[in-house]
Amino acid sequence: MIIHHYYPHKTNIGDLFVVDGIRKLIRERLPGSEFVDIPVNESPKAKCFGLLGGNLDYSNSEADLIVIGGSNLYECRRNGAWGVTTDLDSIKKIQKPVMLIGLGSGSSFRRKVRGSSAQSREEICFLNKIAIGSSVRDLKSGDFLRSLGIREYTVTGCPSTFLFDNPCTFKNTDIVAISGPPARFKKYRFMFFRLISAIRKYIDYCRQIGLRPVLSCHDARDIEFAKGLQKDGVHLFYSEKTNDYYELYGMAKLVIGFRLHATIVSLSLGVPFIPVYFDIRGMSFSETYDSLKWSIDGTKFQLCRRLIRSTKDILDRKQFPFVNFLNKKQMYKDVMRSFINICVKKL
Repeated sequence: MIIHHYYPHKTNIGDLFVVDGIRKLIRERLPGSEFVDIPVNESPKAKCFGLLGGNLDYSNSEADLIVIGGSNLYECRRNGAWGVTTDLDSIKKIQKPVMLIGLGSGSSFRRKVRGSSAQSREEICFLNKIAIGSSVRDLKSGDFLRSLGIREYTVTGCPSTFLFDNPCTFKNTDIVAISGPPARFKKYRFMFFRLISAIRKYIDYCRQIGLRPVLSCHDARDIEFAKGLQKDGVHLFYSEKTNDYYELYGMAKLVIGFRLHATIVSLSLGVPFIPVYFDIRGMSFSETYDSLKWSIDGTKFQLCRRLIRSTKDILDRKQFPFVNFLNKKQMYKDVMRSFINICVKKL
């Protein structure tokens, strides 16, 4: 089967975690599927992007299935445009089955979810109407669709949650993987200063108790400011390959999730983690798993103190923070597989 996969072609490696998850799940049901990469929105590496024009002609001609799936595609920009570059006329011209999988809404730093334009609402509603299946990654994304009058959707969790199916394991290793926050936070000067100060203090704490911190950058744009956090014995990690991150997080004693997808992949790998959120998408992830108490609001004071307290719970091998995460992960895995099976039967 030829599947044209429309997803964000960005520099954030977390987007590719989602891509890996989608393809693994679909190949479980449709072995041997061949995926064709198509940028769903503007990309510095692509001249032709979006579900329209030449891309749409190509998909109508060659694809057996069109999959739209990637992080934050329901998040609207300031002009009200959503994450899929398309228009209503183009959507009406789609001749092949469409699956919407694991899409999510969100917000800018510390802000409420932005409203969508009338054009975006029309596009989202009509695309959901013609789709053979529509799934969202969390409860708030479901609320977003309901606000548009869309009722036929399934909350499946983020596809990257199901890359691996490992039980939660406390490892005898000294690695603490700290996924660095985005460099774009620099524009929030006071908060950014407190954030960096907390990370430096936490790194000192780790070194004092014999742990080895590794700063992982999910985006090449984060490398320069991450270098400012380096000290003796602190390793800086960056790669353009998703498997390298799976290997790093998989061997860690714990992962500090300043990046949402570092947290999600850690859950998939069965590695203890501490989620730190800054916006609606991070908060909604923990709410979806009934585990908001284990998450830390990264915009508030005493961030380092809370990180240390949670780290001590993990070092003491306490299971309670992860019980809901693990139970819900299994539940959503069953829901996701059922969702894909229903979609495949409609092909």
